[in-house]
Amino acid sequence: MAKKSKRDNKKLLSRSNSKKLPLLVKIISILGHIFSIITIIFGILFLTVFPLIKPLIITATQNQAIASGQVLTTFTDISGNGVIVGGIMLIIFGIIGLFISRGLWKAKPLARIVVIVISLLGAVSALFYFKLVRLIVDLAIGLYFLLSKDVKKAFS
Repeated sequence: MAKKSKRDNKKLLSRSNSKKLPLLVKIISILGHIFSIITIIFGILFLTVFPLIKPLIITATQNQAIASGQVLTTFTDISGNGVIVGGIMLIIFGIIGLFISRGLWKAKPLARIVVIVISLLGAVSALFYFKLVRLIVDLAIGLYFLLSKDVKKAFS
């Protein structure tokens, strides 16, 4: 009977955490799920569709049937192995993103730490490549997860 009450307490505690989860964290988690699923879909498309259409693009550029042949020629220069590796990497990143997003939704402390690290690394990267919008978004997300009292409380 004592075990049953401990389980009930854990369930009640996890429910109370999800109710106290700040709205912005929920929105970021939902967007993370959406972008992760899109990333997985693109990875699958890389692995399935590109090998099928590559011969058509090569034929079209050789016959000069397409006016922007230079762009398509560059597109077809991608090796088959590169497409396979790229597709697999997209699927892996998508799956990792799903785990992180799920961790945010369930207020797992490790997910918060991962988001802080990724956001701050993204901000540093954006700084080097002069991407102002990405810099602002990554800094805002990283600092929000790092400094917000509501977020700290929800993930504790």
